[in-house]
Amino acid sequence: HFAVASNNLVGPFPSSLLSCSSLVWLRLEKNNLKGDITKMGAYPNLVYIDISSNKLFGKLHDHWGGCHNLTMLRISNNNLTREIPQSMGQLSQLGLLDLSSNKLEGEIPSPINAPKGCKFCTRCPYAKPVCHEKPPALKECAPGHLVACHLVNE
Repeated sequence: HFAVASNNLVGPFPSSLLSCSSLVWLRLEKNNLKGDITKMGAYPNLVYIDISSNKLFGKLHDHWGGCHNLTMLRISNNNLTREIPQSMGQLSQLGLLDLSSNKLEGEIPSPINAPKGCKFCTRCPYAKPVCHEKPPALKECAPGHLVACHLVNE
């Protein structure tokens, strides 16, 4: 566990945390951390992360989809840009996702009027016509790693 919340930490996001794959619990919210979090993600043991209310920027990388144990992700009140990666749809344990007050783009499908095909087709930059027409089947792309995407083997 690493918790240094509600302090006055300044400077870049601690680079040592980017290589700490055994990290389980991370709380750095309400500080003045600055930096690009594009390389952050792929923590297989991570359960809880709150880095909200800082001055972080960059995009959410596809690596976040590898955080299979993640139950809470809060990165609100920062300056994140681009789309929410499709890989985040694989986080089946995720109970809370707070990305509010950033500069994210793309469409979020309506739960009432969901897309006919893949539920990410309206916001995926790689979507092809088949993605809009039929839901993708669940495929194993690596041992123990399942993905539902028409484009996984392309």
